[in-house]
Amino acid sequence: MSHTPDYFRALLGLRTLTPLHAGVAGGSHILDRPIHRDVHTQLPKISSNALKGALREYGLAKNAEELFGKTDVSNGGSASGCLNFTDVRLLFFPVRSAVGGWAWVTSPSVLHKFWHEAKLTGHGKETDASRDFFAALGHQIGDSAVYAGQRLASDKYLILQNYSFPIDKRLEKNQVESWQCEVVLLKSLEALAEHLVIVSDENLREFTLRYTEIHVRNKIHDATRATGGGLLFSEEHLPANTVLYALAFSMPDREQQEIENKLSQQIRCIRIGGNASLGKGFCTLNWYFPSNNHSLSS
Repeated sequence: MSHTPDYFRALLGLRTLTPLHAGVAGGSHILDRPIHRDVHTQLPKISSNALKGALREYGLAKNAEELFGKTDVSNGGSASGCLNFTDVRLLFFPVRSAVGGWAWVTSPSVLHKFWHEAKLTGHGKETDASRDFFAALGHQIGDSAVYAGQRLASDKYLILQNYSFPIDKRLEKNQVESWQCEVVLLKSLEALAEHLVIVSDENLREFTLRYTEIHVRNKIHDATRATGGGLLFSEEHLPANTVLYALAFSMPDREQQEIENKLSQQIRCIRIGGNASLGKGFCTLNWYFPSNNHSLSS
């Protein structure tokens, strides 16, 4: 029987420290520079090439070409690296709450997808706690919230931004906390059960479409390097405290411990997207490895 290589895999957790603009070309008459969104769900995401470029820029200098590829065509041409990344997906979106200040909002589809993908990296084992959580969660919600942290709920209702949601309470706090202990990325989020809100996929999409940050800025004349009349443009940002995740894999011939050793000096904070001089796009970065459920965390 042939031996299956222990190829490298990891779960990456990102949390925005400042507003982040990872955009796409083109816009509309309302928004000049929108952020990148999934074509089907319309949920925000960050492309894998933006993540890979940021990782290459912010550390691992001595291993950059081996891990991320060689791009210097003037000195031997280009070559692919041994690491592959998925797009960075939304996990929890911060929204203002009338009680408790703010909430981390998510939905059943997002949680189911995250759980499935976490298992691909050696996290998220099937246990009684996880089965109980997802059995209670289900897929269909309607216009209620199936869970709201105790800091957020006022009587039987939850008020996020200008919207009110009844709480059907199909999930209890102990179920959320038990499931949270199953994945090290979730365990690193302090007071998750207190700030978590689970709404329908449709309502989550509406929150991410309506309550991103919109910044209006001045364009600069190329010739004069100064602003001029009628040269304003709008730019969309993910708000600070957004939680996202991605997956990383190696080529089949690279073993787990080999790549982990090369990541041992990985920086814990990176910047993704544009507007570096304006202090935008800074994120904490945690690498979570399957072996012994350990991590390189901030």
